[in-house]
Amino acid sequence: MQKQTLIKHRDKPIFLFHYSQTSSIAGVQNFQLRNYVYHKREDILPKNIKFNRDMGFSNSQNVAKWLINAETNKALTGLRKIDDITYYGDLIVDNKKSLLIFIFMNNGLDLVVNIYSDHYPKIERERQTLSEKTKALISTILASKK
Repeated sequence: MQKQTLIKHRDKPIFLFHYSQTSSIAGVQNFQLRNYVYHKREDILPKNIKFNRDMGFSNSQNVAKWLINAETNKALTGLRKIDDITYYGDLIVDNKKSLLIFIFMNNGLDLVVNIYSDHYPKIERERQTLSEKTKALISTILASKK
């Protein structure tokens, strides 16, 4: 896996995952890390992750999916829906709550995770704005590869 530098993004890490398989358990999707950009550390997210559909067993509100470390089966965060392909969650990075934006692309075969380290807006509108910026950045990256 090689680190790529495509365009400056204020050092916000972006992780690129690819769909690896559907579990025999209903509602579980597995993804494997393919690349990461704009970051010096690749250890923020595990190389193998999966998503479980929320079954309503936790006290969390409005969670659509759970991000799970596929190797340890530990839940990392709940994902809340922004739109049909975009979700957000939070993760503690270096002892600070950070925003994660998840964008499922190519009919769910590719996943982009953008981490806003040390920044977690409580206002929904700001999370939506950051998700739109992430989508614009991904479009720029894809256009530069053509």
